[in-house]
Amino acid sequence: MKSTKINLIQKIKTILIALVFTVPAVFSAANPSAFALTASELQQQKNDIAQKIKDNVAQADSLSAQVDTLENKIAVLDGEISAAQNEITQTEAKIEELSKQIIDTQAEIDRQKELLKQNLVQMYKMSGSTSMELLLSSDDFSTYINNEQYLASIKDGVKSSVDTIIIQKQQLETNKAEQQQLKVDLEARKKGLEDTRTERTTLLVQTQGEEARYQAIVTELQAQQK
Repeated sequence: MKSTKINLIQKIKTILIALVFTVPAVFSAANPSAFALTASELQQQKNDIAQKIKDNVAQADSLSAQVDTLENKIAVLDGEISAAQNEITQTEAKIEELSKQIIDTQAEIDRQKELLKQNLVQMYKMSGSTSMELLLSSDDFSTYINNEQYLASIKDGVKSSVDTIIIQKQQLETNKAEQQQLKVDLEARKKGLEDTRTERTTLLVQTQGEEARYQAIVTELQAQQK
């Protein structure tokens, strides 16, 4: 009796196992769409992925072109910044040279003024005598005239030289002021170029990041196609 019950239980287990494997297979054969995509759905899925890849590739290409443009503009800015710095360096050299010339010119003015002062002192001493006394003290009339003319010519020559040098100094100071203003303008221009370069570099980094993001999307979609 016990053996009969065991045999019955085993038969029931066998039937149940067969049903587990048979029913899904029968159901699947009767209704394939319940467990898998149809061929048309699979094709549509592939088409959607292909279109997404195409769209993202186009976007990545557009961003790549923008990156190239930005890099070119930054290269141009680098050239302009370098040129501006060269001009600043040259201007600084001119300012330094003009400063030296102004110092030398002022020294010459001081020397000429001292010479003029000495001549004026000498003329003042001579003017202490009357013209008659000067005439009588001279060996002859021509000597008297020559002395007067000599002192007068020295005075006029020194004064003229001083006046000329003063004008030269003023011109040098004007040139120096112009060069200093040019330096200020160049430094302002350089700063503007550097600010623009910073802005474009920031935009370049952002654009490169966006390009990389779209390329990553394309790579992921291409993996889905396989």
